[in-house]
Amino acid sequence: MQLDDYLARLELSNVETANTSLLHRLHERHLLKVPFENLDIRAGIPILLDENRILEKIVTHRRGGICYELNIAFAWLLRELGFNVEILAADVHTDQGKPSGRPTDHLVLRVELAEPWICDVGFGDAFLYPLKMDDSKPVKQLVGTFRVVDEGDQGRAVQRFEREIGEFRTLYSFEPTPRSIEDFEDACRYHQTSNESKFTQRSVCTMAIPDGRIVIYEDRVVIRRRGREEVQPLPTPESREAALRRHFGIVL
Repeated sequence: MQLDDYLARLELSNVETANTSLLHRLHERHLLKVPFENLDIRAGIPILLDENRILEKIVTHRRGGICYELNIAFAWLLRELGFNVEILAADVHTDQGKPSGRPTDHLVLRVELAEPWICDVGFGDAFLYPLKMDDSKPVKQLVGTFRVVDEGDQGRAVQRFEREIGEFRTLYSFEPTPRSIEDFEDACRYHQTSNESKFTQRSVCTMAIPDGRIVIYEDRVVIRRRGREEVQPLPTPESREAALRRHFGIVL
């Protein structure tokens, strides 16, 4: 895999040295160009946590992936550009605020510059730009307001402000201890095989757009822009495949 191929996938050029500005730029472009999708899981195609295989899927075949794939690929890109990157394990919380109980349910990245940053291009609908790991001050972005809070012995948590309830809700908690890719193999297998995993229950392909988000389910396209939602039905498999090509450039 060549670095230039990955940058071309993100439609980027004239990349400067590793600094905060570049990190923010790469993070945003990844979320705007590479979708979160579980189409391989639904098709029965195994997802293996092999860096070369993941890079081929995302860069060469111009696909997306689930959190493990997207953030492993992004970590490779950052390291190639000179960033100091560590893999961290996270436990995703439900809408009711309950943790999954699986410490490696999600994979996020810590990037060390003058201060540590949390990067995550594999969560779907979350922050567009990296968050300071050691700063709990709320950060307002176009897609919402986020913060990282210290939970003591439990590590830290990424939270988003929910207007409906008027308070912050935890998206996931994470441990500061660095992990290896192999630590996530059992959780990755769970998400591909368990009937309790949301990834085995329905197909989803989603990507950020500058003012919102596009989501393709099995039977409809949902486009959200600045609080407004447009729904387009997909009555046939052919119409869904056409929508995947049109919105994400995905050819199954």
